[in-house]
Amino acid sequence: MTFLEDQDGGCSGICKEGLFYFGRPLEDGLPTQTCLKVFKKVIDKNATVLGFCIAAIGVVGFALWLLQYALWKKDFLF
Repeated sequence: MTFLEDQDGGCSGICKEGLFYFGRPLEDGLPTQTCLKVFKKVIDKNATVLGFCIAAIGVVGFALWLLQYALWKKDFLF
């Protein structure tokens, strides 16, 4: 929550505004909005790269499995 509050500056909570900030001093006043939009921006930015990495690892893993299976079963590819 502290990370999300630092990204936007005026948010606290996800579903409803909190009564106070989690990581900011009380002198900053009351939160004005939820951190849901900031949270969605952070996830959108980071999830795309993670998705491509997971897909690439899956393709490489499947290719390695096929090669290993070909070594075990001699009549598979040849």
